[in-house]
Amino acid sequence: MSPPADHEIGSPETDWAAFAAVSSMVNHWDRPGWRPGRMAYYWYLGFGDQPEVRALAGRCQDVIAAPHFDLVDGSELHMTLEHVGFAEDVDAERLRVVQRSADRLLTGFGPLEITIGPLAGSTGALRFSAEPRDRLNALRSFLVLANHESGIPVDSEEQPFRPHVGIAYCNRNTDARPIVAQVEALRTLPRVNVCISEALLVALTRNERSYSWEAVHRIPLTLAPESTGQGSMTNVRSTDPPSSTSNS
Repeated sequence: MSPPADHEIGSPETDWAAFAAVSSMVNHWDRPGWRPGRMAYYWYLGFGDQPEVRALAGRCQDVIAAPHFDLVDGSELHMTLEHVGFAEDVDAERLRVVQRSADRLLTGFGPLEITIGPLAGSTGALRFSAEPRDRLNALRSFLVLANHESGIPVDSEEQPFRPHVGIAYCNRNTDARPIVAQVEALRTLPRVNVCISEALLVALTRNERSYSWEAVHRIPLTLAPESTGQGSMTNVRSTDPPSSTSNS
């Protein structure tokens, strides 16, 4: 499970270049199979308890608010790391197995210093870019491996990972050009630096035109403790993503 190459990981600049080229936005909620009321499990980072991120999101939402956008509530701000599965496909025992695997793999990973911003988007949403890409990609790769070890199908392993925090979902097909111009004007807002100290396994419910989620498992992102016997550090979990030999 090798990490994507640097050009696949991208950057805030490539995020913006991709969004600036979008000519029309589409209905994010038009997702066959992802019907209102259905629940799924995901690996997340949560930002609802980060006042600086909420304030930046609020400033941007005040500008882009329009009938064609459904705004993400500040308490629901998050970064999606990896899909686990729909609730009807992941029983309680499988969920416990993937939790234990992730707990083990992330031992000693350490907290994440993350920069949020500037604003960009996709064809179906507006979202902040996030860095550092290499460390966020490493975290995601361990969670993909946890899924794999637990017998959960991994369908996104080879997909480029673009870490982001969404603030608005598009609810209809609409011309993107005036939206791109609005977003470009907001890109001068200062970025926000936060420290995230846990990864979350969440139960995500699709509502009519929103999502709601709650954490069902939390993994502390802490460094390995110092050895008390010799005064030296114990082995610390490497934050490099697992190599392809990890799956054998």
